[in-house]
Amino acid sequence: MQSQIKRYNVVIHGRVQDIGFRDMVAQMANFLRLRGYVFNDVDGSVKVIVEGIENTLESFLDDIINKTQSIGAEITGMDRREVSRDIDLPPRFVKIPTTELEEIGRKLDVGVEILRSMDKKLDELDKLKKLDELDKLGNLNKFDFLIHGQDRMRETQDKMLKVLERIEEKL
Repeated sequence: MQSQIKRYNVVIHGRVQDIGFRDMVAQMANFLRLRGYVFNDVDGSVKVIVEGIENTLESFLDDIINKTQSIGAEITGMDRREVSRDIDLPPRFVKIPTTELEEIGRKLDVGVEILRSMDKKLDELDKLKKLDELDKLGNLNKFDFLIHGQDRMRETQDKMLKVLERIEEKL
């Protein structure tokens, strides 16, 4: 029985951008000696054009679903369509970078969300500090360390916000 070469156009939906997903897909494809490329689309999906032996392609697509969870991917759907015409693909599987401005803008949005979540956590630490002040047992050492860390985190957050504002101004 002869192995058949297939080509697929694959669209992967879900939380698949800004987590190292394309790198992991490219590593898996290169390990399996597949040809093709992977790139982020503006709609939030990741697109893959891949070529290889049919059963290897099936394993690859299963691995995308099963192994990328370890980096935080949440795949909500995977559409695949066989491509019947011959496509001039690179000799090995590659990750295609997206446009710089689009990538920077999206990553800035992610950074702002991280900073907001840090701010919420700092507010929780403020509450712990108030509880500590009410502590009549005098166990301040463990909280002193926590409060010092909180102050440093807030300073770092302020610096990061200023950098993000400068980058945003340049865009």
